[in-house]
Amino acid sequence: VREFVLQKVYLLRRPKTNVQILQQSSLLKNKYFVRFLRQHGQDVYQEVRSEYVTIVSRIYTSHFRTYLSAMEKLLLPAASQADTLGAQEGGGGPAVNMLNLFKKDGGAKSSTEQVFQLGERGALLLDLDKAPVVPHMAEAENRKFTYEVIFRSVHKLLLDTASSEFFFCLDFFEEEGVFKELFAAMIQEQVFQLGERGALLLDLDKAPVVPHMAEAENRKFTYEECAQATAGHRLL
Repeated sequence: VREFVLQKVYLLRRPKTNVQILQQSSLLKNKYFVRFLRQHGQDVYQEVRSEYVTIVSRIYTSHFRTYLSAMEKLLLPAASQADTLGAQEGGGGPAVNMLNLFKKDGGAKSSTEQVFQLGERGALLLDLDKAPVVPHMAEAENRKFTYEVIFRSVHKLLLDTASSEFFFCLDFFEEEGVFKELFAAMIQEQVFQLGERGALLLDLDKAPVVPHMAEAENRKFTYEECAQATAGHRLL
């Protein structure tokens, strides 16, 4: 029984294997062997359980790392350097730059103002359940997406994957612990870690960044820090 069940699990290691299809077509059909091992052979059951967690967590981590990398190449820039808050218009030095932060034009809206408008991005809220973007198809069609679309697509894929895996683990192993261990191992990978970005939550009231000062100091910021600075400036 041990060899039979392990061989079924090892099928997941084959290149380009569709995990969900193999789970439904092969593994679930043999779930009663797993139940037998859990009741009469705990040592073997733990071995099968451990092998499954290790293999599948690596597969999902690899898939999501590849997906994130591909989606980053499809990102549509939201603004250029000329659209940054406080960007210098002509000469005038730092004093003029500071005034540009609070400059208001009476005529048509500037490109900087348009950058911070919601625009068509609000339509994303009507398509939250839409299927995730398929990177190679989007690239073939020369399509680009805003950060919001990519964010939704990545999290939709993560949600679908986690939901499918949760119900499989509950059916195949008849316990939630396998799912928790599997995804804990995956989330701990660098691809999903917040790193220093998590510290941003402690500085939500921090004064907005002054672009020309940051540029003079050769400082760079994450997307999250830029979003926080932008929100802080617009609330002034």
